[in-house]
Amino acid sequence: MAGRWRQLLNTGLRGFGVSNIEALRARFVEAYAAVPDKLRIEIIALVESKPFNWNTAFIEVNGKTKTGDTILSELHRIGILED
Repeated sequence: MAGRWRQLLNTGLRGFGVSNIEALRARFVEAYAAVPDKLRIEIIALVESKPFNWNTAFIEVNGKTKTGDTILSELHRIGILED
């Protein structure tokens, strides 16, 4: 049993069956909450040549759309979100 708990602690959210994208979604929501309102208009990602700021990205991520998943992957790739 102790080994199972150690595994859960080492793998974080994934240990509970949550996918990487779900872990990134949770981190995005945490980051979004920490961004001051006035900075949320800054563009943070380009997906298919469309710009997304914090607010528009939040709508996509919260809606669990394919575009939202792409935004999360891009933010992870450039180091804004870590897993």
